[in-house]
Amino acid sequence: MEIPPQFLLLLPLSIAAGVDLYLTLLAVGVVTGLGMEGWAGPVISPWAGGSVLLSLAALVLAETVMDSRSFLALIWHNLQLLLRPLGAALLGLFLFQGEPFGFLALGVGMASVVAAFSHALVWGQSLILRIAPDQPLPPMGVTAVGELTALVLICLTMFNPDLGALLGTLLLLLGLIFGRNLHGAVRFGWTLLVDRVWGIVSPTEWQPRRQLPGWI
Repeated sequence: MEIPPQFLLLLPLSIAAGVDLYLTLLAVGVVTGLGMEGWAGPVISPWAGGSVLLSLAALVLAETVMDSRSFLALIWHNLQLLLRPLGAALLGLFLFQGEPFGFLALGVGMASVVAAFSHALVWGQSLILRIAPDQPLPPMGVTAVGELTALVLICLTMFNPDLGALLGTLLLLLGLIFGRNLHGAVRFGWTLLVDRVWGIVSPTEWQPRRQLPGWI
C-alpha cells in the first residue's frame, strides 16, 4: 500500500499549528480557498469561507494581545493545551480526507501529538522568561521567533513539501533533545493557574511575593 504524500505536509504543519494554531489554519484556508498553485494537499478547505477566515484572523490578533500580558498569557496558553491538539486533529482530518481509515487515524493522532509537543516547547520557554524576567530574551521575543518559524514552515510546506518536511523533522529532533525541561515548566504553569484560581477563595502564600513577578 502506497504511503499518502500528505504525511510530508502533516509534520511541518502540525509543528506550526502547535506554535500558532490560528495562523496555520488561516494560511491553509487562504491558500486552498484561493486555489494557489503549488499546494500539494486537498483543494477544498472546510474553513475557506470569508467569515471563517476573518474569525481566524481575529484569533491571531487575540493571541498576540494575550501574549503581551503575562497573566492573560497564562490563562490563554493553558487553554491552548487542549485546543492546539484538537485544532491539529482537524487539520489532519482535512489533509487525509478520502484516505483509508488507518492512514486517517494515524494522521490525526500524529498531528495532535506533534502540535501538543511543539506548543509545550514554545509556551514553556515563554513562561520561564516571564517568571525570571532578567533573561536576555524577552517573552515576546520567544513569541516572535515562534511566529517566524511557523510562517517559514507554512510557506515551505505549501510550495516545497519535501523541504518543509525536512525542516520539520530537524526541528522536532532538536525539540526532543533540548526541550525536555520545558515540559516541566508547562506543568508548573498549569499548577500556577490552578493556584491563582483557588487563591481567590483560599489565599495561600506558598512563596514570598517579593520573590515573584507582580502578575503572579
